Amino acid sequence: MKRVLLMRHGEAVDASVTLSDDARYLTPRGRRVSRAVAAWLAANERPSQIVTSPLVRATQTAEIVAAALGAESVTVSRALATGDLRALQAAVREGPEASVLFVGHEPTLSAWVEALTGRPVMGTEKSSVWVLDVGPEAAAEVGYFDPHSLRFRTG
Repeated sequence: MKRVLLMRHGEAVDASVTLSDDARYLTPRGRRVSRAVAAWLAANERPSQIVTSPLVRATQTAEIVAAALGAESVTVSRALATGDLRALQAAVREGPEASVLFVGHEPTLSAWVEALTGRPVMGTEKSSVWVLDVGPEAAAEVGYFDPHSLRFRTG
């Protein structure tokens, strides 16, 4: 069984005429909430690998988590930006038998949780974390970390 954590990036500034979607960066609130979630991850999950979308807001979120964990590196995967579920599932299957944190976007993260668990997901809040145990056949949802209440809930 492999532990997979799926985190949505923190709150970011809106895209504009002068700022593309790819370049959107975290707001001060997005950084603050991401740091709180990173502290929870450091105390409770401690993933051994961090994989992030190359988009600025996701990379910034992953870097905040990496700093809290004392991680030396973050791996970038284009599949987290494009929503390539097959590539993401292959990364889980072929990756090391360790816990992995993926930092990405909606609707990809919710679609991935649905594909892995077979249960509908009504969306993934910014800075939230899905915690799944993934086996060879299917995944079991362990729980969800809510960034608003800073509480972990199961089921």
